[in-house]
Amino acid sequence: MRIFSKQTNLRDQFTEMNLFVKTVILVLLHNVMDVQSRNLAREGTASQDSESYPASNAIDGEISGDLFSHTISAGPSAWWLLTLKNRALIREIKIYNRVDCCQDRIDGATVWIGDNLIGGNYEGAVKVGTVQYEPGKNPYIFSGIDKKGTSVEIQGGPPTESVPNKYVHLQEVKVYGSYCEIQAGKGCMLGL
Repeated sequence: MRIFSKQTNLRDQFTEMNLFVKTVILVLLHNVMDVQSRNLAREGTASQDSESYPASNAIDGEISGDLFSHTISAGPSAWWLLTLKNRALIREIKIYNRVDCCQDRIDGATVWIGDNLIGGNYEGAVKVGTVQYEPGKNPYIFSGIDKKGTSVEIQGGPPTESVPNKYVHLQEVKVYGSYCEIQAGKGCMLGL
């Protein structure tokens, strides 16, 4: 990368140097924020609209095996909710699908971030994205989120002819970020 050349005037050199310094600062800030991001889900509380298997199974740290969360209800009225211990800047969410059967039930599940979400009420929430089922894919990763909130919710997908009962069943959910009050000035101030 060229910083200075003999053919540029002083003003151009200053502009190039200014851009270079800004780039270095942004790279350093990004690296600091990445180091400080951690899985906040393990410190949170999980709940769901109905319970076939406990909601807390999806934040126990196990990404394989037969312990998963599972709702009794299905479709868009079914939900799994993670309440964080404090407001956080959320950078990435990884959803590990159940692997023993029924993997296609995750198709169409919607991921939300907000403050004090209460299952099924998305007023003021930010839609992170929708899971597009792919056979054999695990985990489903939503990255570059950079949104603040106290809750993450996964809403069941709409029924289809081939999958009429889309229960919310999750092997594991990992939410990477940093708590705002702990990382003041080093993460949350950059969140939207």
